[in-house]
Amino acid sequence: MIQTEDRKYAVTCDDMGNIIIQDKEKAEEKVISRLFGEDFAYRYREWNVAATVCLTPDSRYIIATYGIGHVYLIDPVHKRVIRKIILFEEVCYEDTSYESIYTGSYYDEITRVDFSSTGRYAAIRVRGNFDPSNPSDGDTPLYFRTVFLLDLATLEICFQESFEDVEECNDNRNIAAIAFSPRDCYFAVGALGNQIKVFSLEDYSCVGKCGFLGWVPDSCGVKHRQMICFLTEDVLLYADREHNIRRFAKEGRNWTETGVLYADLTQDAPSCSYIEDMEVDREKGILRCQLAGGSRGGYKDTCCVSRRVILD
Repeated sequence: MIQTEDRKYAVTCDDMGNIIIQDKEKAEEKVISRLFGEDFAYRYREWNVAATVCLTPDSRYIIATYGIGHVYLIDPVHKRVIRKIILFEEVCYEDTSYESIYTGSYYDEITRVDFSSTGRYAAIRVRGNFDPSNPSDGDTPLYFRTVFLLDLATLEICFQESFEDVEECNDNRNIAAIAFSPRDCYFAVGALGNQIKVFSLEDYSCVGKCGFLGWVPDSCGVKHRQMICFLTEDVLLYADREHNIRRFAKEGRNWTETGVLYADLTQDAPSCSYIEDMEVDREKGILRCQLAGGSRGGYKDTCCVSRRVILD
């Protein structure tokens, strides 16, 4: 069972791929049967090909995703699919073509959706258990190094970036961190090769790059991590390889490095060895960092460090 809800709707995807929509205000329920095809249960059982459901911030649409890049936009009022998007044409679950895709090195595919600050955009990426630092897994597949933006005003894919694979296998190389600026003027991506790229959402051009992003050393390394976040519309913060919080800011028309904001936050937590999540509380002017690392009794050590920041 996969569930999501807000004040207007509760949405469930059951074990057979049925989408159950509950209208809380009208106390009505509607079912879209077997949205992902008749073999949904088989594919999940054999390959862990998973589905997700989420509601857009304005409750106007339900977004259901399945496996590698299948996206469904659902109108919850009329309880119907209004748009289906296949991000990678070669991945077709309705016939036998899926069997030709080599899935021996990756599975548990989830097409993840994250919404922008204003709710205008949905960032869509494929996550899965693929370890790019393991040479036996081969090159990073296109699925795991591409990010899409869906414009929820037009219901069209307005931006796509497929990053080139990198030769070195020393570090995680997946797109596992994204962030939108507060007014959705900019979109930042933790790119392959430990880079950060900042894109303008006015014309989708790349307006800045830096190359010191630190990745989280989990077993697969492809989970979403909030390693980058916007402090203001023109200032981006990120965690580097030495566990510093660095500033990357707009100066004139260009984005450039502007130095270390906080040095080695792991000094405050000797049992932790890396930063895995960051969050800016703009009302309180606080930056919260989730630190993790090490283990005791099979459990990962974690702690939270907060620092006051100047919102300029």
